[in-house]
Amino acid sequence: MDVHGPDFRLPEGTELAYNIIHGTFGEDGTLQAILEECGVPYTGAGSRSSALCFNKSESKKFFWKPEFLRRMRKFWTVPMAS
Repeated sequence: MDVHGPDFRLPEGTELAYNIIHGTFGEDGTLQAILEECGVPYTGAGSRSSALCFNKSESKKFFWKPEFLRRMRKFWTVPMAS
């Protein structure tokens, strides 16, 4: 199905949406929110994380929060070789 914006109809009986749309509508959380509202599972990130990551200014604020950095420290720490 070729989707260009929010005015689309899902085919009856849609069981899964395979999201491969690039750009604003497919990456900013809008399409994901519509699918969530319809109760249709989809591939890829959720609507909230898509919206956050699409907004570069807001994502920088989020990822530089001290509490986030503390949680991620374990993934960034490289063990020293003996």
